Parts: sequence; structure tokens; C-alpha cells
Amino acid sequence: MSIQPTQDALAPVQEPDQVLELAHRAARALVRAVSQNEAQYVVALGQSRHLRFEAWQTLGAFFSMTASIEWTRPLENGWEARAVVRRGDHVVSCAEAQCTTDEPGWSTKPGFQLRSMAQTRAAAKALRQALAWVVVLAGYQPTPAEEVEGTVVHPNHAPANTPMVPPPSPAVTNAQLRAIWSRWRELAREGGFEPSAEALRALVRSRYGVEHSRDLTRAQASKLIDFLYSSTPQEVREVLQDAAQPIRNSDV
Repeated sequence: MSIQPTQDALAPVQEPDQVLELAHRAARALVRAVSQNEAQYVVALGQSRHLRFEAWQTLGAFFSMTASIEWTRPLENGWEARAVVRRGDHVVSCAEAQCTTDEPGWSTKPGFQLRSMAQTRAAAKALRQALAWVVVLAGYQPTPAEEVEGTVVHPNHAPANTPMVPPPSPAVTNAQLRAIWSRWRELAREGGFEPSAEALRALVRSRYGVEHSRDLTRAQASKLIDFLYSSTPQEVREVLQDAAQPIRNSDV
């Protein structure tokens, strides 16, 4: 018996533009949350930035998704676990993961830590299957940090006679820059003014003493994002007026 496809078999269930708009809003909110505590939420591997499980949990909460452990079981050299992501009573995704003693940094760990990491990896992986596309929109890598963290080489402690030099402040990330410009354009649209690069540079200069948003530190960018998302167009106008940088109305 042949199956006859219906006319709307490939029609999207939801309006694609609306889905993307909600995803972009969630991505921007994720960037703001992660920027508050980069060390807690992000593992950097070269130029790649991977989110820890706590960040995946935060993103899951935006979509009313929660991850829970279905089972764990011992292996000869570690533990494995299975996690399920649910939205209400519906299963959204599931995944399995392991943590074993033959991995770098885990050979001497006690069993309860191996079991705990297996659960964390499984839960993060299950959330990844449902939400990786939103994480990519936010500018991060789709693989959870717990799956790649073992490949990060941590430097040994410096010798005793090596002077302690404070590390440079981390630079603004591409994800933060995108969040800044996205909100800047929103404010311009709401306030009826032109979202010029010159005006944004004046704002950055007046608040942080640097010439361009690319010159911000990660902490400064986080503060700027908070300011932009908590301010009205009129409040931004006032800051720019104080900086002696007029905003041109879009209808002029």
C-alpha cells in the first residue's frame, strides 16, 4: 500500500519568523546571564567557547525544559548515565554519557565523582540535542563544556621565584558585541532615532573611556549590556546628550 502525502505535510507547525524571534530573544538573554559570571559558565578551548551545564540549565528554563536522570550504572572503569529532558509531561530529548578513569584528570578520582560527572554530561548532552541551535545563535559552540573540558591543558603553578603578574582583563566577546548591537538597534527603533555607530561610540567613550565597543573588557561589556536592556530610549538620549553627541532622528 502506497502512502499518499498530504498537501501540507511539510508545512511548518509554527511561523518560522516568530520561532526565530523568540530564539534570538532567548540567545540575547543567555549572553547577558553568562556575561555576569564567565568563569562559572564558560570553558574556553582555543578560540572556541563552550557552555557548562549550568548555562544549559538556564537556557532550558527559558523554554520550560528540565533535565532529569533516568538511570546510572557502573562500568569496569567508571560510570555511565542516561538523562531525559522534559517539557511538562512531554519528553523532548534524551542522551547517555560516560565518565571513566582512562580520561585525562580522572584516573584517581573516587567513584562518586565519576558517577556525578556522567550524570552531568548526560543531562547537558540531552539539553544540547534540544537547544544547540539557540546556543549557536548566541555565539557559543554547541558542544557542552563537560564533553571537551578534559582536553583543556591547565598550566602548572609558576615557580616560587616567578613574579606574580595580574592577568589581563578578558576582552569583550563576539557574543557580547552582537548583544550590544542588537539592543542598540532595538532602542533606535523604539525611540525613532538612527542607530549610528558614531552615537554608540560616544556612549561607550563617555561611560568606559575607550573609543570603540571592541575595546571594552568583558566585564565592561556586561555592564553596558545591562545598561542598554534596562534603559529606555529617552534615558539613552540623555546619556548621549551629556556626552555632547546628538542623535539624529530617522525622519530628518
